[in-house]
Amino acid sequence: MASETLDQFEKVASAAKSKLRDTRVPSLDVFANVNTMTSDAAMQQLEQIYQANRGSYQVLASEPAIARVVVADEEGAQQTYYICRTTPVSGFPNLASYRAPVGRLASLPIGAELPLPSGTIVEVLERAQLCPLACADGWDSRHTVVEAERFGPITIDSLRALLSEIAGTELAEDLLEQLLAEETRKANIIEGIRRSVITNR
Repeated sequence: MASETLDQFEKVASAAKSKLRDTRVPSLDVFANVNTMTSDAAMQQLEQIYQANRGSYQVLASEPAIARVVVADEEGAQQTYYICRTTPVSGFPNLASYRAPVGRLASLPIGAELPLPSGTIVEVLERAQLCPLACADGWDSRHTVVEAERFGPITIDSLRALLSEIAGTELAEDLLEQLLAEETRKANIIEGIRRSVITNR
């Protein structure tokens, strides 16, 4: 989960930054037949769409996703969705805005079912609340809250630190229990939801 999530952050943020570097401004050439009466309104509408897209790309460049949800359909086939705060960048079929129907998955509890627009009914198997952070050595997610049918909720202080700790670890019979014991000792994973303390100065 940690490796896949950080990889998704990198790909989405890179795609969004690439779109931001594209400085082409929309033109009325996209319309086949435009008269002078409608040209101003059409150009204004194109400009609004262009600015909205750029705003979305700016959000995704700094916050590629806010949730990761694993679901299963009625046949048991699993699918992972990433939920973001804004309009998704193209090229990521598993990335959805929290305002889209699929985005509702991020707010559902484990075991809840949701009919997708395609008509498929899916059940939430696993859910993670993500807090992306761009670091010098790559992406991280801090204070990630993860829950699934078999465990949770647990709070992982740093997904990047978790990955560096398990690199080279031999797979045990129950790797999850081994990791929980080790990472709890190091205070990178705690049971329950860690609340951030906000102090006013």
